[in-house]
Amino acid sequence: MEPWRFLTSVFLHSPTSATHLLFNLMGLYVMGQFLEPFLGRARFVALYLLSALGGSVGSLMLVPALDLSAQASVFAWTQSMVGASGAVFGLFAAAFLVLRRTGAPVAGMVVLLAINLALPFVYPNIAWQAHLGGAVVGLVAAGLMFFTARPGRTKAQWPALIVLAAGLVVTAWIKYEVNGRALGVLIEHLQ
Repeated sequence: MEPWRFLTSVFLHSPTSATHLLFNLMGLYVMGQFLEPFLGRARFVALYLLSALGGSVGSLMLVPALDLSAQASVFAWTQSMVGASGAVFGLFAAAFLVLRRTGAPVAGMVVLLAINLALPFVYPNIAWQAHLGGAVVGLVAAGLMFFTARPGRTKAQWPALIVLAAGLVVTAWIKYEVNGRALGVLIEHLQ
């Protein structure tokens, strides 16, 4: 296991999919222009990185341990993944929460989220699991930021975000342990 890949994969893209890179860059630019002034630079970076980690962990959790559509020896949880879609989806979810919190209309953001959630089912090699994981973690991280932004709670903001990150790391570690044991049982059974 190479745990740094949970974050470094966000800064890589497949050379065969320029449109995926362009959509991620456009989403990051638009959401960054909206969210960074509202959250501040440090909280925006924290939101982006937590959403990226959430996308990787979401993919790990939602991809089946054993890909039965291929051969029994192919484990989906060991396959690589690249792209910033999970992180960008976290920004989309946070923007939705900002719009709700400020009383602004959210219909456009809901349509944007729906279209982007549907894309992986139309275009191959897009990890809907990473989109969902990033969106859920982005929503939770933004919620923690807003909840702890109230007077008397600001000291809890960074510790709350660190606990969220630690929870994601522990979740990934547990999944790897469970999958490793399943692999061991399968190998023992095949011998």
